[in-house]
Amino acid sequence: MSDLGDVEDEIFKKRQQNELAFKQREKDKKRRNEIISNFKPKWIPAGQFAPTALGQAVKPIENARYEAYQMRVQGRNYNTNAAESTNANHSLESMLIPENAGNRGQKRKIEEVRADDDDEQSHDEVRLWEDGFKDRYYESKFDVSPDNLAFRNNVALQYVRGLCWVLRYYYQGCASWRWYFPYHYAPFASDFINIGGLSTEFEKGTIPFRPLEQLMGVFPAASNKHVPVPWAKLMTDPKSQIIDFYPEDFKIDLNGKKFAWQGVALLPFVDEKRLFKALVPYYESLTEAEKKRNIRGDDRLYIAMGNSNYNFIKGLYTNQIGFNNEIEISTDGMRGTVLLSEDC
Repeated sequence: MSDLGDVEDEIFKKRQQNELAFKQREKDKKRRNEIISNFKPKWIPAGQFAPTALGQAVKPIENARYEAYQMRVQGRNYNTNAAESTNANHSLESMLIPENAGNRGQKRKIEEVRADDDDEQSHDEVRLWEDGFKDRYYESKFDVSPDNLAFRNNVALQYVRGLCWVLRYYYQGCASWRWYFPYHYAPFASDFINIGGLSTEFEKGTIPFRPLEQLMGVFPAASNKHVPVPWAKLMTDPKSQIIDFYPEDFKIDLNGKKFAWQGVALLPFVDEKRLFKALVPYYESLTEAEKKRNIRGDDRLYIAMGNSNYNFIKGLYTNQIGFNNEIEISTDGMRGTVLLSEDC
């Protein structure tokens, strides 16, 4: 990681050069295609009068009168479709309000055209390919002064703990259900210094959210129809203790990207203690079905009637195996033990 941090500057500069070169190639390609399209005829006859490639024998025309009639029909249809398309475009354009109505009829200056081309880069405050990018990054993303090196070190340490959490999750199971990376942005590779003594131990004895609690932690207020009605009010009531978890307006940082879905949604982190405390008075108002949905239990395996193992699974219920007896199965490449569901 330290070696990567040493060449970090050059990596960013090289990446920028590659991106600019790619964009220039795409512009040149588009320009060439436009030039080629300008040399193409507006209409090319088909059938026996279609152009013949060089070197190929020209076949004699059969029934020239009928072929000429087909060409007239083809040309008429082409002109009709072109006129209809033009009229439709004019109708649509008449419904739209130009952005700069006062400048109608004026040619755009070359500076404006270039500004559009560079618009994507103009919104990038960090500019990773220029010197001083680290100071700009932490000042822009974290609102931290460039001389606050302790903060940078803390972000890096938390990120390393996150790497350890992920590694342990995939090889040993969830290290802790309460740990999370407390920032929206990652550090640089060159910030991973003095991490040798970092503790990789996590809080033990933690448990995951229950299903409906999980929905309260990840859904926006607009999706409150998917949670119990008493709980849904907590997402919209201005007097709710946790109303700040569900902001209607929030900033999306494009972070150098072009589209909103590629950006970073700057949503507040959910405080699980506050969430659970706010839900306590409403647990008793849940219906029996909702209480049943809000428990952690076994995974469920659903078999469709068209499945090749449907008759076998159905036979387990017919033979009254019992709900507490584990049964070994092997279906569609999946093997293990199952319990019969009391709901079936």
